[in-house]
Amino acid sequence: GINAEYGGTLMWFVGVPPDVIKTRYQTAPHGQYKSSLQIVPELFKSEGLRGFYKGFGPSGIRAFLANGVCLLTYDLVMKMFERLHPATTSGRNHPTLEY
Repeated sequence: GINAEYGGTLMWFVGVPPDVIKTRYQTAPHGQYKSSLQIVPELFKSEGLRGFYKGFGPSGIRAFLANGVCLLTYDLVMKMFERLHPATTSGRNHPTLEY
């Protein structure tokens, strides 16, 4: 459980700054920036490190919850599958295919 939540949140922590830069580049007036890399020093100067994490709060909360629910659902479905088809699981945490 909890590792899935933290893993999903960490992914967003790493992924939000490039997304913020991309969004600024895409929404800027045409020709304002020659490269998205021009945004980095400007953003840091005007908003500091926090500027790179705009929107992280809602995304982080969503990732925490969504990844936990995803792992829980996977575990429940696998347990149900094991009860319905015990011959196909071979004692492992994932099904094996039998032809």
